Amino acid sequence: MKFMKLLTVVAGVAILAAGGWLMWRNTHPALSDTQQIHANLQAISAAAARHSSGGILDYLADGFTWNGQNRHDVASMLSGAMFEFNDVGIQTSQVTVQVQGTTAVSKGEYALTVRERKASGTHTYRGKFKVEWQKQGGQWLATKATSDGDSPI
Repeated sequence: MKFMKLLTVVAGVAILAAGGWLMWRNTHPALSDTQQIHANLQAISAAAARHSSGGILDYLADGFTWNGQNRHDVASMLSGAMFEFNDVGIQTSQVTVQVQGTTAVSKGEYALTVRERKASGTHTYRGKFKVEWQKQGGQWLATKATSDGDSPI
C-alpha cells in the first residue's frame, strides 16, 4: 500500500514537471539560426566587456582564423589585450545574416571603444566585419572572421 502511494506521488510529480517544461518550451520557442548568430555576436561583445578572452573563444571553432591569424594567435592577442585595456565595449550595427544549411555569413559594422590602463580617455575604433559560421553539434561557431577598419590589436 505504501509503495502504491509513493509510486502515485512520484508519477504525479513527474507529470507536473513534464507539463511545466512543455509549457515553458511552448512559451519560449527555440531561437532561429539567424537569432542564434545574433545572440552569439552579443555574447562575444558581452565577454569582451567582462575581459573574458575565454568567453570569446567559446564561440570560435577549432580552425578559426581572423584576418589570417589562427585561433591560437587570436587567443594570445585577446589575452594580451584584456590586460592592456580597462574598459572594452563592442557595438555592432547594420548586421545581416545569411544562412544556408549548416553554414552562415554575418556582415556588419563595428565600433570598438577601449580605455587603456595608462590613459584617462577612451578611443573608438570603427570598421566593417564579416564572420563565417558553421553549425557544429547544434551550436553556431565562427570559422573565419575578417575586419576592415581600425583595431587596437
